Amino acid sequence: MDVKKSEIAEEISRLCEERNITSYELAKRSGLQESSVRNMFQKGTTPTYRTLLKMCEGLGLTIPQFFDRSSFLEKLPTEEKELMSIYLKLDQKDRGHLVAYARKLIAQNEKETTL
Repeated sequence: MDVKKSEIAEEISRLCEERNITSYELAKRSGLQESSVRNMFQKGTTPTYRTLLKMCEGLGLTIPQFFDRSSFLEKLPTEEKELMSIYLKLDQKDRGHLVAYARKLIAQNEKETTL
């Protein structure tokens, strides 16, 4: 995937600016430490999934809406774009099944490469 680490932080920052939300307000709305939010913006680090989820909730978005609103999908290779498109169309239960299946595939591949 060609998305730079800082692009997610930049997108969150852009959304905050669009909504006139400070890092303090985002942290408060998201239930996060302000220092964590501020550091992410300053260092351009990528938040964990759980942190991104909380930030999206603080911005009034879901994770799919966050990625759908941004240009991330445009930057993905064709197969990754298709996979993300499929994921976004699934309900929460089916997304969980897809992630669990992917984890099993990864574990299986790791076992095969260590043999």
